[in-house]
Amino acid sequence: MSVQKYLLNLNRLGSYKTLRFIRAELRQNKQAITGIALAQGLGKYSELGDEYIKHITGMITANNLEADDLHPIFLPQP
Repeated sequence: MSVQKYLLNLNRLGSYKTLRFIRAELRQNKQAITGIALAQGLGKYSELGDEYIKHITGMITANNLEADDLHPIFLPQP
């Protein structure tokens, strides 16, 4: 149930508004929805702001998590 609540938070709370906008733009432009791209919308999630974004994108890169972005659910749909 906690995952379901987290997903609801992503789609409802104001601190994730930029993330939702980025996701919508990527979908509209038929671009892949990636963790690096979505992380850019997390500035208001943490009081660290841009430093938080740098931390998250650094973790994604350091752990080679970009490979997970190649899963078909994250790629543009025809």
